[in-house]
Amino acid sequence: MAGQGGVTYWVDLHRYHHTCSEIEGDIHSPQREAHPGSSTLGAFLRGHIGWVGSHKVPKPNRFALDLLKDPVALRLTKHYPIWMFLGLVLPGALGYFMVSSIEGLLLGVWYGGVVRLVLGNHIIWMVNSVCHSVGRRPHDNGDCSGNVWMLSLLTWG
Repeated sequence: MAGQGGVTYWVDLHRYHHTCSEIEGDIHSPQREAHPGSSTLGAFLRGHIGWVGSHKVPKPNRFALDLLKDPVALRLTKHYPIWMFLGLVLPGALGYFMVSSIEGLLLGVWYGGVVRLVLGNHIIWMVNSVCHSVGRRPHDNGDCSGNVWMLSLLTWG
C-alpha cells in the first residue's frame, strides 16, 4: 500500500541500485558521478524523484530470482493493484464510518490515501537523496550513504 511497486519489482530495483551505488547507472544516487553532466542540484533531484518516470523497469529474473520461487512474494506482486486500491478505499471507508458522510469518505481517501502516499514516498526517497548526500558515516562501506538521525525518526529506523 506504500506505492513502491510490487515486491519483485521493488527488490529487483533495490538490489540493482546496490550493484552500482554512486556510479553511472545508479538511478537512485544524488551524486553527480552517477548523472554525468548534471549540476549538484540536478543530481540531487534526479536521485530523489527524477528517476521515478525515467528508469528501465527491472526484470526480476536478474536480481530477484529468489523471489520468483517464493509463492508469497509472487502473490503479493500479482495482487499489487488490489493493494494499491485498498490503500485508498480503506481510509475512505474509515472516514465514512467515522462521520457518516460523503465528506468523511473523501477526506479519508484524500488524507489516508493520497496525502499518505505522497508524503510516504517522499520520505522513502529521502533515504536515497538525503542519506546519500549528508549524514554521519561511521563505517567505510564504499558508497556515500550516511545516517541522518532526523530521517530515521520519519522512516522508523
